[in-house]
Amino acid sequence: AFSQAFVATGSFLDVTDILDEYGRDKFYPGPIEWTQFNGRDYGFPYRTESYGLFYNTKMFEEVGLAGAPRTWEQVKEAAIKLTRDVDGDGIIDVYGMGVPLSMRTPEHTASYFRWVAGSFGGDVVNEDATKATANSKETIAALQWFNDLFKAKVVIPSAPESDLDQIRRLFGAEKIALQMNAPWSVEVYEEEVPDLEFDVVTMPGLEEGEIGKSEALGWSIGVSAYSKESDAAIEFIKFFLRPENNAYLTEALPGVRAAANAPRFSNEKTQVFLDQLEHTIGDIAHPRVFMINEAIAKALQRLYLGENDVERVANDLNKDIQSVLDRR
Repeated sequence: AFSQAFVATGSFLDVTDILDEYGRDKFYPGPIEWTQFNGRDYGFPYRTESYGLFYNTKMFEEVGLAGAPRTWEQVKEAAIKLTRDVDGDGIIDVYGMGVPLSMRTPEHTASYFRWVAGSFGGDVVNEDATKATANSKETIAALQWFNDLFKAKVVIPSAPESDLDQIRRLFGAEKIALQMNAPWSVEVYEEEVPDLEFDVVTMPGLEEGEIGKSEALGWSIGVSAYSKESDAAIEFIKFFLRPENNAYLTEALPGVRAAANAPRFSNEKTQVFLDQLEHTIGDIAHPRVFMINEAIAKALQRLYLGENDVERVANDLNKDIQSVLDRR
């Protein structure tokens, strides 16, 4: 995966002009952002992932919900309806939504939050990561959305200990009915839980008909800034990125658009993630992004643990993120 901190050391060759000549429109937009630092490019995306909304179709039918929620408000309403005591013993058996809040993997929490915030039109930093925007009205609206879920007690109680892998397992065990996760989860479910009745759709929007945001993780191939054979390395990269080669060599989704036409990507669930790649956000281009992720995770944990003043949490988060940005 592309590391902004590594790029900041000057270890990668600047390939901006080469990428412009090669044609950056050959790549999906989100993965391109992972190659960038201070407005310049340092790699070529060859592998990527987007994320989608998974839902348990059997559970939806049991509570009278027809089809996947297509707005974030519908997600909230569905999560409330799906949280229930199935066997009547007075204990909740199934929770509507899984949210990873573990401080062991704050990047998972930050991703969940930024997907929703991006769908609301907000983010925690501006485009060039020089100014914190966590207290914008759009980002506060996303914090309020999560707070509503927490207050309704529809998020599984193990959330503070959960990462994306744990959320995936809980969905497979039918302990949660909704989650946001990666395309490889489809194959895992089909192999490990073949009787699981589920489907996946693109991220919800604010209004029906809109596709919301998800992250586009990026794996990039680049050239050492100290290479004595940089021209030969670039020619190899161009060969590596031919659509037929990129389709064969990637373990997830391809970074090259034309590679997505390969037969291996033709099933319906994979197409969902390919469609989502046109509606993505990139990573925060800052060498201390891990500190920003930790600040986001702590803010969501405050809400989960019962703090009610969303604006205060947003303002504190904004200050924490700005202090990180100012250390550049």
